[in-house]
Amino acid sequence: SESTEPLSAPPIILAIGGIDECNCREPVAEFGADGVATIRTVMQSPDPREAVRRMKKAMQQIQVDDDNESGTNELSETK
Repeated sequence: SESTEPLSAPPIILAIGGIDECNCREPVAEFGADGVATIRTVMQSPDPREAVRRMKKAMQQIQVDDDNESGTNELSETK
């Protein structure tokens, strides 16, 4: 039977499929996704660590852009 209780939190939305360092920002910045998931870009890279670093840098730029629009310049770093 279906539960009629409200969910405690909205679902997390991740974009998957064809994600790379050139387009990883778009699903989050343009369409409101919570994040992205990628395998091929990292695993097929000659330097997977560098591929992840570039994608992480691109994703962090979303926060900088949002902060600049709201008048702050803080960047939250996750490790």
